[in-house]
Amino acid sequence: KLKTILNQINPAARNLKVGLGSLVITEANRFYLSISLGKISIEGADFLVIAVNSPIGQELLNLKVTDQFSFNKKIHVIEEIL
Repeated sequence: KLKTILNQINPAARNLKVGLGSLVITEANRFYLSISLGKISIEGADFLVIAVNSPIGQELLNLKVTDQFSFNKKIHVIEEIL
């Protein structure tokens, strides 16, 4: 099942809304919507790798740059979607 989800990600796709495979940048965090792996570090940068069907993944789905959402009792603003 996890491989099926991973196979649906198109790394070349650029979307205006958050979806599977999106990297969401906020002022405080970087979220990657994929399968749930938790916090990972790459070259000194931390990423929260979350499942689309998780509560935070569901909250992020279909949001756009400048949209706001709540995470860890704080309001965050989406600065960039890659």
